[in-house]
Amino acid sequence: MSSANQIVPHIPPIPPSNSGVSQSIQRASQVLQSIVDRFVDNRISADTARQAITWYFTVKLAGSPEGAIRPWLELVDDHERRMGQARQLGAAQNVGLRTRPVTTQNLLDGPDGLVGGRRSGENVSQRSRRGNSSEEEDDEGNLLIRSTKRAKQDPSQFGWAAASLIHLSTLPQRHRNVIAAVQNYSVNIDAAIENIEASCCNPIFPRELWKTVLKDEYVELTEVFALVSAYHSTDASRPVKEIQNEVDWRCAWRATADATAFAFPGRKRELEKYEKHIQGLFDNHIEGVHRNILLYDRALRVFIGLRSGILYDDFDHRDCPDFRTIYLSPTGVWFQQPSVTSSSRLSVRARKKSKEVCRRYNHTSCTGCDRKHICSICSRPGHGAHSCPSDKSEKSRGKQN
Repeated sequence: MSSANQIVPHIPPIPPSNSGVSQSIQRASQVLQSIVDRFVDNRISADTARQAITWYFTVKLAGSPEGAIRPWLELVDDHERRMGQARQLGAAQNVGLRTRPVTTQNLLDGPDGLVGGRRSGENVSQRSRRGNSSEEEDDEGNLLIRSTKRAKQDPSQFGWAAASLIHLSTLPQRHRNVIAAVQNYSVNIDAAIENIEASCCNPIFPRELWKTVLKDEYVELTEVFALVSAYHSTDASRPVKEIQNEVDWRCAWRATADATAFAFPGRKRELEKYEKHIQGLFDNHIEGVHRNILLYDRALRVFIGLRSGILYDDFDHRDCPDFRTIYLSPTGVWFQQPSVTSSSRLSVRARKKSKEVCRRYNHTSCTGCDRKHICSICSRPGHGAHSCPSDKSEKSRGKQN
């Protein structure tokens, strides 16, 4: 049988959305071939492969011609049929050895029976290899050998296996690189952390938080800020307050970003883009709303930490909830009204002062203030009330009368 990796069925032209026809066909072939390859490599079951192929044609290739899915399903069916035939052939060859009950008669039959609790010609070391089995008698007193090995979990049978397979197949390469690195670190997280500390080039970062970084999970910036600040504090007993403003956030975030870029070297630009996004929100909102920005940042990073297919610069991804509206819009369900600080009161007082007419300017002169330098009589600039032409003309008319 030729390898499934070498079989690429013909895909009829598929109407593209944003790319050319040939590019769309090539992309569809790659995704579908990856599903077949995973099935051939025993990483997913036949049912999961069929579900994934059917889901991909139904959702992603809804406009494909009728019958385009058939060659791909036939690949799965053909390989499953051949593997079934091979298993039946192997089972037929070993059926006597695996299912033969051990009776007194069978013990006397010769080399095919069991003698003294072991097969004829079997030594002690060979018998020890049967340690993963147990012996029990059936209703007729026959000795049966049953395997006691614990059944292995089959991830390909999970209800979400097909959807996950399609999703992973369509992820950009940089997303797949992060997932692969996380899987490698997860084999032995403690050993990876010890290797980081022995590298002589690791950034300053709390040891107890390296695990969340290597697993690409949510990192609590309050803990980072507290521990990093302790490095520079002269009073060890002094409690460190939580993140309250953009300066505190930037201190904690950059320490976290440095650790993340150290573990995942290809993510530096992604981390810089996220920092620019949050910093832009700080710059474009009044200080009273900064608390909402901190809550928005935390909610967004929690969500990113729960989804392995979303990175920090995917904050506008269609799968991300609309946290910006929830936390930053005045009509958002988690929006907190800005607190009136002393600086806010001063700014309000200054705005009121700028609308008032300067009395000193109208009586004598004023060297400079925040009030309006206009005439209190005619409301024109350039002169005060003491030298207003309109006032003088009215006084002269009064004298003539």
